Amino acid sequence: METPERLLTPGEVALLFNVDPKTVTRWATAGHLGSISTPGGHRRFREAEVYDLLNNLTVEASRPRPPLQLSARFVRPPRHDCRVSCASDR
Repeated sequence: METPERLLTPGEVALLFNVDPKTVTRWATAGHLGSISTPGGHRRFREAEVYDLLNNLTVEASRPRPPLQLSARFVRPPRHDCRVSCASDR
């Protein structure tokens, strides 16, 4: 006998992705994530599909990127703190 596939609520999926449950519902509406409607009209998400999406997204995000190179024009000089006495204040 097969074990039934586990279904997740929008709240459970949201916790995995660190997003709001409404975002998960929008993903389903946009077709990014499949969902099943319960007889009461609530959405449920297949656990395997959710973890596949999560793994695909985290693989993309975990690839090493080259270090960020800042141009000198974007680097601010340190601010003068007037509360500290300086040589110019004497």
